[in-house]
Amino acid sequence: MTPLRQALGAAYPLPAMDPDTVRSISAGLARIERKQEAERIAAPMRELFDMLAQGEVHEIDGMSVMNMPAMGDEREAWCAAGPAIRGWIDCWKRIAPDIGTRKLQYLADRLDADKPLTPRLVEQARTEFDATVARLADIPPGQVTSAIRTTEIAWEMEKIYRTEEVA
Repeated sequence: MTPLRQALGAAYPLPAMDPDTVRSISAGLARIERKQEAERIAAPMRELFDMLAQGEVHEIDGMSVMNMPAMGDEREAWCAAGPAIRGWIDCWKRIAPDIGTRKLQYLADRLDADKPLTPRLVEQARTEFDATVARLADIPPGQVTSAIRTTEIAWEMEKIYRTEEVA
């Protein structure tokens, strides 16, 4: 339970409180919690952008990687930065196709190709990323979860098709 919810929990909901007020407070709390969750989810990518803005990146076997902290049952891991950015883009194409991700795509392509990055591209890609994070608080949690699952299924299907083509 967040400190905000604990603080409000002592006085909310009061029996004499108007139901519309209770709904409004509940909706506000839910939005704040979604915003906090969005910031937690965005932290690894923001760390990557901070490093890229300084002209640095972690590498493993010549591949640009980013640290994904432990979440839930998962352990901390390093993952390739380009595919991680593309995964974010894929999810947003399903959640909000109207949001711009072109500069994020350019960034992922350049990271994968081991090409130099300009500070302007990093800044533009970060602006697009921040716009997606800002929208997370306004999107129903079920829609985000559904987009993540659909993206994961699409990736698995791509792996299966690639394996069949090679065989």
